Amino acid sequence: MPTKVFATLRVRPEVARTAAGHAAAVMERGTVPQRVKELCGLMVSALNGCEY
Repeated sequence: MPTKVFATLRVRPEVARTAAGHAAAVMERGTVPQRVKELCGLMVSALNGCEY
């Protein structure tokens, strides 16, 4: 995960408690192939000028 995500989770423990479940729901389940999900993340990061 990008560094800013960890910084947010550190100051928002209520979000941190559920973050792993949310990430798993998005990345591990569903009908979209894992590789497509990863490529979408890279593309969004690139379009926004973010390091990922």
